[in-house]
Amino acid sequence: MATHADPASLRAEIARLQAQLAQLEKPVSAEAEQTAGDPVAHVLSLLKAADVPVREESHEPVLTVEAWQPFHAKFATGGSLLTKCLFFKGKKGGIFLIVCVHDTMFDTKALAGTLAQKELRFGADDLLKETLNTQKGSVNPFAITYDKKEAVTVLLDSRIAEGGETLFCFHPMDNSKTLMLTGAELQKFFGHVGLGGERLKVMELAKDAPKGDAPKAAGAGEEKKPKPQKQEKQPKPQKQEKPKAEKAAGAKTGVSIELKKDEDFAGWYQQVITRGEMIDYYDISGCYILRPNAYRIWQQIQGFFQSEIEKIGVEPCYFPMFVSKGALEKEESHVEGFAAEVAWVTKSGQSDLDQPIAIRPTSETVMYPTFKKWIRSYRDLPMRLNQWCNVVRWEFSHPTPFIRTREFLWQEGHTVHENEESAMPEVRHILDLYRQIYEDLLAVPVEAGQKTEKEKFAGGYRTTTVEAFIPTVGRSVQGATSHCLGQNFSKMFGIQYLNDKGEKVDAWQNSWGLTTRTIGVMVMVHGDDKGVSLPPRVAPTQVVVIPVGIKGSTSEEDAKKVRDECERIAQEIQDAGVRVKADIDPKMTPGDKSYKYEKFGVPVRINVGLKDLEKGEIEVTRRHNGEKSSLALDGIGKAAAELMVTVQSEMLQNAKKQRGDCIKRLNGDQWAELVPTLNRKMMALVPFCDNEECETQIKKKSTEESLALAQAQDVDERAPSMGAKSLCIPYNQPEQPHGKQCICPGCDIPAINWTLFGRSY
Repeated sequence: MATHADPASLRAEIARLQAQLAQLEKPVSAEAEQTAGDPVAHVLSLLKAADVPVREESHEPVLTVEAWQPFHAKFATGGSLLTKCLFFKGKKGGIFLIVCVHDTMFDTKALAGTLAQKELRFGADDLLKETLNTQKGSVNPFAITYDKKEAVTVLLDSRIAEGGETLFCFHPMDNSKTLMLTGAELQKFFGHVGLGGERLKVMELAKDAPKGDAPKAAGAGEEKKPKPQKQEKQPKPQKQEKPKAEKAAGAKTGVSIELKKDEDFAGWYQQVITRGEMIDYYDISGCYILRPNAYRIWQQIQGFFQSEIEKIGVEPCYFPMFVSKGALEKEESHVEGFAAEVAWVTKSGQSDLDQPIAIRPTSETVMYPTFKKWIRSYRDLPMRLNQWCNVVRWEFSHPTPFIRTREFLWQEGHTVHENEESAMPEVRHILDLYRQIYEDLLAVPVEAGQKTEKEKFAGGYRTTTVEAFIPTVGRSVQGATSHCLGQNFSKMFGIQYLNDKGEKVDAWQNSWGLTTRTIGVMVMVHGDDKGVSLPPRVAPTQVVVIPVGIKGSTSEEDAKKVRDECERIAQEIQDAGVRVKADIDPKMTPGDKSYKYEKFGVPVRINVGLKDLEKGEIEVTRRHNGEKSSLALDGIGKAAAELMVTVQSEMLQNAKKQRGDCIKRLNGDQWAELVPTLNRKMMALVPFCDNEECETQIKKKSTEESLALAQAQDVDERAPSMGAKSLCIPYNQPEQPHGKQCICPGCDIPAINWTLFGRSY
């Protein structure tokens, strides 16, 4: 039966449509066009265009309201209030963004009924990314500007909407920043971006909320699950006494690792690398400060790799970081692979440049015009150069420190050869050096192999890779790549040489690179709920010596004796070639020191006390497994050096076993097992025909099946929904699958190799 809307409703709807039409007719400003790819800058430009004042503060990234509060206390203005933003999906398909004061309690069941949704569940990460271009921990009201399909309804807390002059704190697409707005200013922003009518509801969310049944203020853009109904009180278990060192460490709640690796991997990772003093955040999104604890690891990697490539005649060099537009666009397929990530310099002071200048995303187009001038004859070949430098790739997705950043450090080798026979052995040799860096230095097992045609380097001939794997999240990480570029670039840049017959020949070229991503992979694999755990070969400090039991009744003479012995022990260990530190600073307790170095990942801690000296042996704790043992003081240097080898080996073997358990081999008729394998946080080794169309189909169909499974009623809304991507064709192949069925459904081309598929960063 049809119903007729009342005149007031019709007028409101007409006004909404007129506002949207006016918004669509507005010309896009140059500033908005320039900032569209940078979410934070985009939000700020929209606020400016809406004539909303920007009150901005920067701080360490925060994932919860509790973590936000200490920073808020420093910049709180005029009684400003923190907020929380919750992303829900209804059982009947509605999508909702709740914007409320941080302490708001509400009944989700009652709210679902009001919204005619039967049930509300937290929206999946993929849905959050797809609709609002953000992630949990950073959910915010400004993200609504990315809702191009107008699929999301905003439920605005009446306490904010009617808050008068009170300032409310929100994240502007980045949880390391805070913006403060009044409720009226927020609504002005909503009006400017065309949000209104049925898509914006002001609600008294806290009205009649039953205690204990509502989501509690748990996160800046993230909520904990509703509390269960109260149970009858049970007798409290008897409190167990903690060891003194644990008590001292536990007192440091402000710097502890509160989040669990298995429960909130992204939040855990942020805490581990910041509180382990590996990185600090910078005021440009996606750019990070490498602190000494991280940079010294990079130096260990540099030292090993530099010494190895010098053995094959690679020479050091440095080329400028700027690339002319013409040079960058010289090789079309190459620039197409980087086009979305290129950062451009367009101004010098207040003057526009005649031609924009790119900041290198890689250096082929910087170096190769010069190679053309340097190479004349086959006598000039092979030419092998390497530079250690930074590159900029302006990622628009959410950056992850070390793993995916806008600026990163790397080495890039570029070599020129007479032919494929000279070029390819170098490609494999460099790849094996990368394998050694991961396995022998970082204790991270990797799969060495060749990329498929679809995944190879843009403009290249053949790409080889070492693929690492993070078992906790079931994702692969491309560890490093070594490319044979063939003659593609030499033809484009005119790099030719005269052979021994006097004929002009196009040269063959290679390029290879390794980045600071290595550090992030290492942390993800070995880190635990106590912090970073470093393999000895790259640890800046391999052993720390700590005096214990020298306070209280201990005389100053005995205390000095213990401290002096700590320094003597450290010197003996250093003489054995081990990087060691004696921490005799009296300002920290032994418990605080142990906690600090555990969080920093120092492989071995040695405690030295009076009783230890009397017995002639000292207590040793291994960081990676917490195992305690005793070592004799006599010959401590040699024993410590041997212990480094043991710890390094144990960490690699543990990681190898864990990774090995995450690979499942499937036959060509087992397509139905592919997505369930991925959902068990595993990779799949499958027979594959190496056809690009099949690879596209595998990714497409596995993505569809993943989404369907995630949306099924009996599967958690936050289940992973990413499809399968080819990682590599491993060089270590099982028996050849020639003639076997390809894993791709409907493919009638026989498989030619085993290929590793999985989810990846």
